[in-house]
This record gives sequence, C-alpha cells and structure tokens, in this order.
Amino acid sequence: ARDMDFIKTEIERKKKEAEKAKLALEKRKADSEAESATLSQPKKYVKRGEFEKQREAAVRAEQEERRKAEQEKFLKTAVATAKVEEAPRPEGSAPPLSLHKVIKRLRKRGEPITLFGETDWDRYDRLRKLEEREPVDYKTGLANEFNMTLKKMEAEEVKQAPTVQKDDKKPVEEPKPADLESPTPSHMLTKEAVILQMLKKLVRAWEMDFQARPEHEMRSMAGRLEKANFEELRKHIKPLVKLLKKKRLDPDVLDGIYVICTSLQEKAYVAAHDAYMKLAIGNAAWPMGVTMVGIHERSAREKIFTSQTAHVLNDETQRKYIQAIKRLITFCQRKWPTDPSKMVG
Repeated sequence: ARDMDFIKTEIERKKKEAEKAKLALEKRKADSEAESATLSQPKKYVKRGEFEKQREAAVRAEQEERRKAEQEKFLKTAVATAKVEEAPRPEGSAPPLSLHKVIKRLRKRGEPITLFGETDWDRYDRLRKLEEREPVDYKTGLANEFNMTLKKMEAEEVKQAPTVQKDDKKPVEEPKPADLESPTPSHMLTKEAVILQMLKKLVRAWEMDFQARPEHEMRSMAGRLEKANFEELRKHIKPLVKLLKKKRLDPDVLDGIYVICTSLQEKAYVAAHDAYMKLAIGNAAWPMGVTMVGIHERSAREKIFTSQTAHVLNDETQRKYIQAIKRLITFCQRKWPTDPSKMVG
C-alpha cells in the first residue's frame, strides 16, 4: 500500500512539473513574438552611436573588399611572373628586348641600370616587373606635374591680353584671422564638416592674397612658382573633398586632419605641424636589427605592427592631398603669425 501511495504521489508531481514547463514555454514564445513584433516596427529615431557603428562597419567592409581585390591582383601577377620565370631559357640566348632599350627605359624610370651580380636576363626581368606594377608611356616619358602646371599657366597668360590697367585694379579686402573661425561651434558639427569649412576658407584666403598682390610681383619667378603651387594644391585637394563629402575617409586620416584644422583655428602652428608629421610618416616603432631572440617576444614588439603607419606612403593620391595640407599650414602661418612659441621655425 505504501508503494502504491508513493507511486501516485510521484505521478502527481510529474504532472505538475510538466504543466509548469508547458506554461513557461508558452510564456517564452509569447514574449519572443511580442519582441519580434516590436523590432519589426520602424524606429522613429536612430541613436548617433548606432549610426556611427553602421558607418564604421561600412568603411571596414569597403576596406576589406579593396584589400581582397588587391590581394587577388597581386596573386594573379605573381602567378603570371612565376610562369614566365619558369619558362626554359636556352643557354647563350638574349632577352626579347635589346640591352640599349632596357637601359633607356630604366633611366627614364630613375632606376639603377645594373645591380650587383645582375645578368642581362635579371635586368630584363626587373624592368618587366616594374612595368607590370607601374605602367609608363615611354613616348611621352614620366610627366613632371609641376612643370606641366607652370606651362599651362604661361599659355593662359599669353592668351589673356592685359585689358585692365594697374590703376583700375579694384582693392581686395584682406582676409582676417577671425574669418577662420566657424560661425557654428565645432562641437555641433561633424569632423568632416569642420575640415571642409576650414579647407574652403584657407583656399579662398590664399586666392584673395594673390588678387591683392601687385602685378609685377605676380609676374616674377617667385610669384609664378607660388601660383603654380596653389593651382597644384587645388587639384590635389579635390579627392580629399570628395571623400569628406561622402564620409568615406579613413578614420585615422580623418582624425589627423581634424586635429590639424582645429590647431590652425587656434593658431597653434607647432601642434598642427606635429599632427601633420604624425599623419605623414607616423610614429610607429621601426624594427632595428633582431626583433625575435628566442621563443619569447620582446616587450612592446606589438607596437611595430600597430595602425600608427605612414599614411603618406599608402598611395599617390593620398600623398598629394596630405602634402597640400602641409602647404596650407605654411600659408596660414605666414599670413597670420602669432606668438613665436606657437610657430614652426
């Protein structure tokens, strides 16, 4: 009888546990449905943090796609080069390109003609790899961009006849240091907006500075060279403006240029120059000699491979607009001098 009572008690207990588990499952299901219905409804607003995360994720995805494309291109080139190098070369045969042409092309590229212990085939292979990496039209040669800008300016000066006398020249209002300050506080603008405003104001101030100069000064060699530098700056800074408007500039480069612009607004030219040097050549530790001695890593060895890189070495376009920013720093210091302790030598 005791055994039967015990069995009945256990059965009742099991039934109650099963009912509780069933109720709990139904409650969780109802909660998940309610939560999914809430998530499916469109939000009335988006937090700034979520927007920044989405933008950073999009930038990282784009950088990853670009890296994969460059890696695939490099692998294809390496495979093609390996196939050519593995091709049998009969003894005593000469490269398909004559020695005179190989030397001439290397000279046009500014490369050494012969390296130590290099044969004719090695020299030809080195030239072919350079041509695959950086194709050049040898008929026109390597173009000097600055000389081309200077010649273009000279041609435009010849076409434009001086119809206005010097006395009839209208006085140009000199830009003031207060013009660099944005009417909207910096903390209310994005970094891209602050940089765009500063770039436009500095370029406009430099242009007004040219207009205020006498004609004989602008026709002198120093004036013509400075004008050519200015025209080159306007052309080089356009890719940066496009990236800022589309908000696709690399975060490291964006932070560096933002520090430069805020320092220029405060006329802290030493701080702006330091930020430029950090952006251009980086401040990463360079490995000197042996970096691995034994099975343990050296202290601070991870700093060698951090993101503190020399952004000026990434590509030619980036090098050009970073150099243009340095010219704007120099112009700003020359135009609006301040306390010598805040200026660069």
